This record gives sequence, C-alpha cells and structure tokens, in this order.
Amino acid sequence: VFELWKAETKDDQVKIKLKRELEDSNSETYEKSYALWNGLGGAEGCMRAIDQFKETEELIPLSSGVVKYAGFRSLLTDKAADKWRNVTEKRTIEEKTAENFFQDLTKFTRLYLPEDAAQLQHWVMRFEMKIPAGMEIGEYDDHFRELNRYLPYMGGKALSEDEMQ
Repeated sequence: VFELWKAETKDDQVKIKLKRELEDSNSETYEKSYALWNGLGGAEGCMRAIDQFKETEELIPLSSGVVKYAGFRSLLTDKAADKWRNVTEKRTIEEKTAENFFQDLTKFTRLYLPEDAAQLQHWVMRFEMKIPAGMEIGEYDDHFRELNRYLPYMGGKALSEDEMQ
C-alpha cells in the first residue's frame, strides 16, 4: 500500500507521487500522470476519468469519503469540474461518505449518458456481443468485464457471474 507523497498539477496533467513509507527516504516510490478531464468527449471521457480515479484508489486506499470526493475532483477541470461541483455542492463534510460518493459519482456520470444507457448496455452485453475475429478469448473477457464495471455508474446493476457466462 502506498501513501500520497506529492501531487502536482501542470498544464492538462496531474502527477501523483506515492511512497510506501513517507518518513523513509529510501522507500519505494511510484509516479503516475493522468490527463485532467475537461468535460469533453461525452460518456467515453467520463468513463476514462472514473477509470483513472479507480486506478489511483487501488494504489492508495481512499477510505474516507471526503478524500474520495477530493481525489475525484482533482482529475477534473473546466466544465467537468463545474458539473461535479453542482452535483456535490450541497453535501456537508459529514455527508461526504464513501456511500454518498458512489451515489454522487453515479449522478455525475448520468449527466454524460443517455437516460437509458444502462438498459442498452445491459442488453448489448447479454445478447448481442460476440467475440471479434482474431481476438483471444481472454482479451475479450477482460473487455467484457471492464464494460460490466461501468454499469453501476450508469445507474444499472452489474451482470452477475452467471449472466456473464
């Protein structure tokens, strides 16, 4: 598990620097840069911002809801930042819990998706997706599972393991 050591925003990038042990100068470090998202690119851009946040969250366990809110906000600029602020502005510090974060992230995502996006995605995944010619089954499975992870942010329910078979 890493701890956040430094975060720098420059141009359209945010660079995070992580350390295993903050006090140890010889501790293992990790650096990662992410593109800030300005709200352009619709649903695809929104999902990419969520993916970047989830990747960061795997490296640094963001246990506090307040930290989750701030962490996601740090990946946004311009219109996307304004929309996130509009979704979350009425939340007090006490209300910024991990559970409320998921609800607000879902509301935010829905601003970029058609109203029936979850139902359409669910239908396509269950009944219409086929393995493209030349693609390995493992690669297809990885893509399919990635799409499944998006369903809850679309306001739907992820497919169960049985439904994915």
